[in-house]
Amino acid sequence: VGAVDVALAQRGLPPRRIAVRVPYFLIAPLVVTRSDHVLTAPRRLIAAFSEAYPLQVFAPPLPVPPFDIIQVWHERFDGDPAHRWLRGLVARAVGVNPPVSRNTRSSRQVRRKPAS
Repeated sequence: VGAVDVALAQRGLPPRRIAVRVPYFLIAPLVVTRSDHVLTAPRRLIAAFSEAYPLQVFAPPLPVPPFDIIQVWHERFDGDPAHRWLRGLVARAVGVNPPVSRNTRSSRQVRRKPAS
């Protein structure tokens, strides 16, 4: 269940009819370019794909709440310099300054700030 499903259910609307599921989210815009399907996806993702592919972009007909983006890794990589660099790069790419943590949990979560 995703953010779109929750928004529909809160308004008493019928659920989506999902015609295709893809193993990786980034290929969904490419699938849509070769079909008559509709894709609901983050604005920044669609903006990047709509420059290179023939996509018609519309605002959703109802407000969709923001969602969390998380990073998860094994604790043995906590202090690895290359792994820390990559985690920081990913966090900054989504607009988050990663916290410096000494916590030894086996996973970490980085929240994306809601778009304004």
